[in-house]
Amino acid sequence: MSGKPLWLRNILAREQRMVSKTRRELAPLFTRAQALADVYEIVASGMQTPPNETGRAQPVVPLPCHEIENLFCLRGIFVAVAKHLGSDTSAADEAYSQFLSRGSGVFKAGAFNKQVSERFRRRLEHAVLGELNTLKVDEDLAEMERTHGGAFDSKIWSSRTGELFREVRVALEDALANPGEEFVQVFPGKVLLSHAADALGMKSEALVELVCNALAAGPGTPLASLGTECAEVLAPLLPPRSSQVATG
Repeated sequence: MSGKPLWLRNILAREQRMVSKTRRELAPLFTRAQALADVYEIVASGMQTPPNETGRAQPVVPLPCHEIENLFCLRGIFVAVAKHLGSDTSAADEAYSQFLSRGSGVFKAGAFNKQVSERFRRRLEHAVLGELNTLKVDEDLAEMERTHGGAFDSKIWSSRTGELFREVRVALEDALANPGEEFVQVFPGKVLLSHAADALGMKSEALVELVCNALAAGPGTPLASLGTECAEVLAPLLPPRSSQVATG
């Protein structure tokens, strides 16, 4: 760079500093993204449904929680990690209670209403698509106009959307009123994860990476015991685990 004019060298140096700063800031995000990718790989490849009559594995079933990050916030996972880090059962339970208190405290007023709105819209979208899928092609266009045009009768759908909104609202209010396993599974895991990690004295990406590594740990390794506990917690929520999970 010695042959370049001073003004150009200054610009290039400034750009280099910005690139380095950006890389430092993004590094934790890449670490967390890779850790989450590892979990997806474990779920997709290691946790498979039993083979069907053709002998082929069936598709992976949907996770019974709002987001994959919710899995790291389950009591069993949290307590197992806390014990692995040196806490006794009493201290681990107390830390989890603190996490639930802080996590539920996030969803007040506007934040809670936002959840109700998002869940309602998602449920309504499924209901609308379900109704559309019932429409049939007919040789008589006049009949099709009647069935298609009347598919969303305002009187019927006004009542249906109102019921749907109340269902969503009550379900979320009940989960928030007494924070526990249901709360952890239905509220956004991306929001809860940082609070769970903080209660453990960790960063989110460190918690994710620890659980991922434990699930993939082989017998006799330092993380084997934690991996066994985590697998037991996740067993009721995920399809049967394959015996061919890669160790790492």
